[in-house]
Amino acid sequence: MHETCRWLFLSFYFLCLYAIFAAVILFLKIVMKKENIVALAEVCEVLQGKNVDRKKCNDNGEGLPVVVGASDLVQGVFTPKRWCSETLKEPTLSEAGDILLSVVGTLGKMGVNTQGSAILSKHVCALRPRKGVSRQYLMAVISRPLPPGP
Repeated sequence: MHETCRWLFLSFYFLCLYAIFAAVILFLKIVMKKENIVALAEVCEVLQGKNVDRKKCNDNGEGLPVVVGASDLVQGVFTPKRWCSETLKEPTLSEAGDILLSVVGTLGKMGVNTQGSAILSKHVCALRPRKGVSRQYLMAVISRPLPPGP
């Protein structure tokens, strides 16, 4: 009789373990399928550039660098070709660490501002991750292809 009780106890024990394991797997499947969709502005500040008069720019490195467009984003890094030493009316400035994203022409080309303060032209925007948001993760999510729509 003692052996029978032991067998029943072990069977019940393993059955409970199996049920718990199955519940955890089901929970993970539900969580993994659910996509957490948030507005871009919730995870980063979005800065849109403004028109920068080419006549106010130079190519000899004087003044602040200007992010003109996709051609300035080389291998994922901002590489300036133009600078501006003249005073501009309310320029939009990017800071070191901002994600730069082309929004005209070569749409979606990305790079990181490693230069420091830089003037944004209207052909690019800067994404400045909010506190607690990983820049690398944000770049990976943004560059991820969209699923097919309805």
